[in-house]
Amino acid sequence: METTRLYARCLAKIEPEWLEQVGAHLVKRHVYDPHWEKKTGQVRAWERGTLHGLVLYASGR
Repeated sequence: METTRLYARCLAKIEPEWLEQVGAHLVKRHVYDPHWEKKTGQVRAWERGTLHGLVLYASGR
């Protein structure tokens, strides 16, 4: 934001769990990198949840 006046912006800590509950319809879940788990004998994949490009959670690497 460009202006000749000095303004302060308010920032608050974002709790991903809270965003998932309230905005579940806005969260995009991406499943990627399917792989074989030898211990359990199952196919597994990593998951990432984003809200308008902001990563809320990422499981995996």
